Order: sequence, then C-alpha cells, then structure tokens
Amino acid sequence: LGKNDALVIVDGIEQELSQINPDDIETVSILKDASSTAIYGSRATNGVVLITTKRAKGSKVQVDYHGYYAIQKSTNVPKMMGLEAYMREQVVAYTNAGSAVPARFSEESIQAYVNATDREKYPLANNWFNTLLRTAPQHYHSLSVAGGNETLRTRLSVRYQSQDGVIKNFGNKIGEIRLNSDYNVSKKLRVSADVNYRYSAAQNPSTNVDQPLNNFFHGSLWAVPKYADGTYGLSTQGNNPLMFIEIGGQSKQKTDYLTGYVKADWDIVEGLTFSTQIAGRGLFTQQKNYVNSYTNTDKNTNITKTIANNNLTEVRNTLREYTINSLLTYEKSF
Repeated sequence: LGKNDALVIVDGIEQELSQINPDDIETVSILKDASSTAIYGSRATNGVVLITTKRAKGSKVQVDYHGYYAIQKSTNVPKMMGLEAYMREQVVAYTNAGSAVPARFSEESIQAYVNATDREKYPLANNWFNTLLRTAPQHYHSLSVAGGNETLRTRLSVRYQSQDGVIKNFGNKIGEIRLNSDYNVSKKLRVSADVNYRYSAAQNPSTNVDQPLNNFFHGSLWAVPKYADGTYGLSTQGNNPLMFIEIGGQSKQKTDYLTGYVKADWDIVEGLTFSTQIAGRGLFTQQKNYVNSYTNTDKNTNITKTIANNNLTEVRNTLREYTINSLLTYEKSF
C-alpha cells in the first residue's frame, strides 16, 4: 500500500527494473489503461511496464560486446570560505550575539592559523571535501552470443560491472549470466526456456552510511583528518569522518538472484492458441555489519572517542516466488 511504482513484467515474470541488464532488453511497452488492470489486477494500478529480452534470430551466429572504462569524480564539491574570512565572520557572529569571543578567534590566534605551515597544530576549519573525495574507477563488460537453426535457437549473455566509490571503502560489483532458448517441437508446438542468475556484492562503512557525508558539513570542524603517527584528530563532538570510514568497521552485502521459466505455445486450430508458463524466482541476501572497537585520542586537544565493544550483526533474507500463467487467445481478421 502507498507505493507509486509501476508493475514491471519481464518475459512474463514480475521483476524490478533495476535488476535487468540493459543490453538484454529487446522491447519496452507501457500499459496505462483499464485493460492492464483486467489482466494483472490491483498490482497494475500505477501502470505496467512490459519488457521482453533479446532472443536468437535466424541461423547466423551473432556476437555482441559492449564495455567501457570510466573515471568518476564528485560533481558537488563546495568551495569553502577562506580561513581568515571565516574566522573573522565568527568574531562578528559572537559579538552580535553578545557572547564572549572564544580564544581561537582572537586576533593573535587568527594570525597564527592564517600563517601556519603546521596543519597538525593549526588545522583548517573544514577541509573534508578535499580530504575524502577522490577519483574512482568504474568498468562494465557485456558479451552475448546467439545462434541456432529453424528448430533450436539459443542466446547466451554475460556481464560484469565493478564500481568503486568516490569515498574510500564504498564499492559495488555485479556479475550476471542469462540463457534464452527456443525450440520448435512441431509446426503447432513451440517451447521456450530462460534462466537468469545474477550476483551482486556491495560494501560501505558500517557506521550510518550517511554519517560520513553529514560530517562533511557539520560536527567535525577544526579536526585534523589524520596525524602523521596514524591517529586521528577529533572535533569537540568527537567526530572525524575519515576515522569512521577507515576504522569504524565495514558492512558487506551479497545478493544472489535466480529466475527462470518454461513456456509452451500450442496452436490448437488456426487463430486459437493456448499458452502456459511456469516460472520461479528467488532472491537470497546475506549482510554482515562489523563494528570495530577502538579508542582514539586527539593528541592536540585530548578529546577521546571510544567504541568499547566489537559488534557483528548478520541479516539473511530469502524470497521465493512461483508463477503460473495460462492464456487462451483467439485472433482472426475480418
């Protein structure tokens, strides 16, 4: 209830659009009228997307390859205010609020920060975008081979995709194989069988996925990203997004997806065809969230961050779904 997603049907089986290899798609059709609801019921309230995958055609062998290698970078990298201007604006803010100006924003301190060459002793207010964001590689490969004769035709496709994150310890990999086969038993009987297996693996820091990104903007000012001795600086709130990413722990998720069907079409008489399809799909997910114990003390401020205990949380989800579709159609032109 409350979902606005359209129903996606791939070769007669309900699937998610994001789970389809784009290079396997042959046609896409959109159903939005009442006829879609009549066939698919209330699931089709928001419309139906019908997708058919590519199949072998003719007797010639056809080989297709599609691939690329790319370098990613963040397109959202705000330019921070200059250090001296920022510190003087802080003086104005405290003065306008009628509050005492902290020692860090005294004239002597401002000059020390502005002219400093030792950024471990005099860290920048916020340099996280320059510290954590990086360029990251991504590559994609898709290969298909199709062929056969008038009786039996088969198309095999495989793909692999690897994508590193623009922030350390984020990444995703996908591997997939699909086999589509068509067999003409006789002039009146046709059988097709498809099987599709996909594997995906994703990783990210086990702290709240959004936390390092949120700490880019707040809760981590005036913290040294990492000292030369390997320890981390800490803000007054005890935050350091680089520390969370590097030693906070890792969350790893692996997903196996398997779907397949067998379909038969029988031309009973001219114009009258009986079709039946038996399909199944399974989704098997395993997730492990590791949280490391650690203690880190900022050697400049003596602020300490402690995670007392190691923690491991495991999640397993299994989905199995079976579908039987049978249609009797009659077509005649007058």
